[in-house]
Amino acid sequence: MRATFLASVLMLGLTLGLTAPALAQTETPAIDVSIAAERTVGYFLGDPIRHHVEIVAPAGTRFVAASLPRPRKISYWLDLISVTPTETTRGGRAVLGLDLVYQSFYAPIEARQQLIPGFRVGLTGAGGTEEAVKVPAWRFTMSPLRELTAVGAATEGSPIELAPPLPPALPSTASARTRLTASAVALVAIGLGLAWHYGRFPFHARAARPFGRARRVVARALGQDRPAEAFTAVHRALDATFRARLLSEDLDRLVAAEPAFAGARERLATFFAASHSLFYGDDIEGARALMPDRDLLALVGALAAAERVR
Repeated sequence: MRATFLASVLMLGLTLGLTAPALAQTETPAIDVSIAAERTVGYFLGDPIRHHVEIVAPAGTRFVAASLPRPRKISYWLDLISVTPTETTRGGRAVLGLDLVYQSFYAPIEARQQLIPGFRVGLTGAGGTEEAVKVPAWRFTMSPLRELTAVGAATEGSPIELAPPLPPALPSTASARTRLTASAVALVAIGLGLAWHYGRFPFHARAARPFGRARRVVARALGQDRPAEAFTAVHRALDATFRARLLSEDLDRLVAAEPAFAGARERLATFFAASHSLFYGDDIEGARALMPDRDLLALVGALAAAERVR
C-alpha cells in the first residue's frame, strides 16, 4: 500500500517536471522585438541602410508618437533619413512596424564593422498603461572604396590600355550672352524712361512740371487741415504754367495756349470761385462746399497728368 502511494507521487512529480519546460517554451512572450535588414555586409560610402523593426505586442497596443525617433544626424558618419511607423494586427496581436532609412558617410580603408545604436520607443496598451521597449543595436560591415589602378598602362602587354586624355569641351555661352545683352538693354531703357518721367539727368533741363510739385503740397496741406496753403499752391502752379498771374478771366486764354488743360476748364472755374470765397470772403466752409478736399486733390492730379503730355 505504502509502496503504491510512493510510486504514484514519483510519477506525478516526473510528469510535472517533463511538462513544465514544454509549457514555458510554448508560452507567447508579452512583447517581441525583431529587426529585418536588406543585408549585413557590402555597404559603401553613401549607401542607404534600410531597417524594418517589428514589435509584436498584446492587442490594442499602439506607439507613443512622441517617443518615435526623428530624422536627424546621429553621429559624424551616420544620418537617420526617414522614419515610417505602421500599426496592424495579426493573429489577435498588435504588430507595430518601423521602417527606418539610415545613410552612412563613413569611408573605411578596409572592411570594418560599424554599429547602428539602439533606441527606445514607448508603447501604450489598451488600458492606457505605458512602457518602453528597447530596439537593440545592429552591426553591419562596410567595404572600402578601392581605386582601379592601371598597372603598366599604355605599354605592350598591359592588361589595361588607357585612352589618351582629351581636353574638356567648353559649353557654348551664346544664349547666355544674348539674354544678358537683352536684359542690359531693357534695364537701360527702363532707367532712361524713369529719368525722363521724373526729370532727372539727362532730362533735367526739360519743361518744369509745377502741378506735379503742387500735388504733393496740396496732399500734405489738406492732410494737416490747411486749405489756404493748398489753394495757394494750385494758384502758383497755374501762374507758372501761364507765365503770368492767372485770373479767372484768363481761363480761356490758358486753354487756348495749353490745349491739354481743356478738359479741366469747368473745374478750374469752380476752383476760382471757391478760392474767391476763401480769400476774399473768409468763408472756409463755403469754399469747401464749392470745392471739397477730394475734388481739389483730384483737380490738381488731373492737371499734373495733363502737363506730362502737353
